Amino acid sequence: MEEESSCYCKKRTVKKTSWTNLNSGRRYSICSNFRHFRKMEVITTSIGNIIPELLRKVNLLESEIARRKSKEVKMWICLVVSWIIIYLLL
Repeated sequence: MEEESSCYCKKRTVKKTSWTNLNSGRRYSICSNFRHFRKMEVITTSIGNIIPELLRKVNLLESEIARRKSKEVKMWICLVVSWIIIYLLL
């Protein structure tokens, strides 16, 4: 028998899965107020172990992209400044 999908505050709930390091793979339901939640079950397959590692890798890659974009902007600024200096010296 499936449980009723409404919260204590009478709002509909949504089923979600946590992928944080502490609660990896834990499913829960939460209402739109985000004040009440009900724990459901833990995913016991290897997905519960794979997805957090993939998320960590994605975060590392995104930070590397941000670092390289910042470096690219600095290089462009140096290039433009050097052009201006060369133009003024000629």
